[in-house]
Amino acid sequence: MRSFRQFWRRPAPALLLLVLGCAGSIPVRAQAQPPAPIEDRSVEQNKKGRGGPGHQLAHESREAAGEDQDEMEEFKQSASVQAISRLTGLNTRQSYWLSIILNFAVIAGVIVWAGRKYLPGIFRDRTAAIQKAMREAQEASAEARRKLGQIEARLQKIDV
Repeated sequence: MRSFRQFWRRPAPALLLLVLGCAGSIPVRAQAQPPAPIEDRSVEQNKKGRGGPGHQLAHESREAAGEDQDEMEEFKQSASVQAISRLTGLNTRQSYWLSIILNFAVIAGVIVWAGRKYLPGIFRDRTAAIQKAMREAQEASAEARRKLGQIEARLQKIDV
């Protein structure tokens, strides 16, 4: 358990800073206005010809085919992706995937580094605690058997 506490004392602030630093590259969308009530939406959709199961089926099939507008379009056209594109000479799509891979590599690297450094100690401490609890349980079981034997001996003497 001591290793776990050490983990949170030392690298946790660094991880927090890393996460907060990376948070600037994640697009945040604010709602300009609250969503319309459900009744209003269905009326608006029917007026536009977008209501009903036919529209939903068409929308889902376009989405499955990848023809629907991409939710990550903002990120794909962001300044960081554009900068990577200029620095590497790649097109915007390739730069987008490069940034996704780099983000994954950084996060996976931090997880692997923290795991290799701190998990063995945590597992070792946990194993020791489990072994200690098993020894205590065996001792308690032996004590209970001994007391049971004494009680049975007394009961046999009472019968005599």
